Amino acid sequence: MKNPSPLKSESAFSRLYSPATLYEPVDYTMNQGGKKIRFNITLLACKAFTDDVAKAELAAKAIEMFHNFTLVHDDVIDRADTRRGQPAVHKKWDLNTALLSGDVMLILAYEYLTQIQHPNLSQILQKFTKTAREVCEGQQMDIDFENLPAVQMDSYIDMISKKTAVLVGAAMYIGSKCGGAEEADALSLYQFGLHLGIAFQIRDDILDCYGDKVKVGKTKGGDILQGKKTILYIRTWNTLSPEDQVKFEKLYYGSDSDKINQVLEWFIKSDAKSYALEMEKNYFRKAINHLKQANIPEHKMHDLFDFANELMDRDH
Repeated sequence: MKNPSPLKSESAFSRLYSPATLYEPVDYTMNQGGKKIRFNITLLACKAFTDDVAKAELAAKAIEMFHNFTLVHDDVIDRADTRRGQPAVHKKWDLNTALLSGDVMLILAYEYLTQIQHPNLSQILQKFTKTAREVCEGQQMDIDFENLPAVQMDSYIDMISKKTAVLVGAAMYIGSKCGGAEEADALSLYQFGLHLGIAFQIRDDILDCYGDKVKVGKTKGGDILQGKKTILYIRTWNTLSPEDQVKFEKLYYGSDSDKINQVLEWFIKSDAKSYALEMEKNYFRKAINHLKQANIPEHKMHDLFDFANELMDRDH
């Protein structure tokens, strides 16, 4: 994946601020690696309208910091032991440290934004704040789904739109605004990012069950162990008879030692993976259609198109 301006190490937080015990987990999280997708998206969107991508660097850092804040708290909520192949913050330190360090990451994200000097700062802040609220709404919907007997596909799409996709859309919108984009073009890129983010999350659901554990950096079948209603679960449940739905639910929320393999067998019977891949393709096509509506020079349009293809052409 092309990286127009690599995110510099942010390891100085624990040396700049105190207590170090609050900021060391921030350094740890920001230096874990990963593709910095949202950071890069922000810069690419800016580059579509200006060659001076430095105009979007503070916004890109804010968005990447915010994203990592959500991961720290998500790992607490999901009781996940690892992140990117390393111990989650709440496992390496403790629960209270993870909550507080996550909180300060959100504040650091806003500090980056307040340093931006741009005529569109008001719109940037509004979009960022609305997106932050929607991400929390999506996370709560995901939690609520665990206690519902059934979830319809449109509710699932609404949940992943808020939990994952709106931040991708916001990165596109904010980056383009930093680059001087007109509102109509920024909104086209927002929709491009939103639909790309939905496709990305569907792929993530698929990889949770079918991806390489080493590459993914998480326990294979983690969503099954946590009882999450992913696209694979919802598709399978909706293809079953009422009698089989009861059996499937009992297995999915049970504690059988071979639970993951048995659930995967149900997924195979319903052809859930193929269904999910087709849904992913549909949202990707919608994303590209929105991209084409933006008034962007052809060569820069190709940069965004190539990025989208590289993003989805992954096995981890």
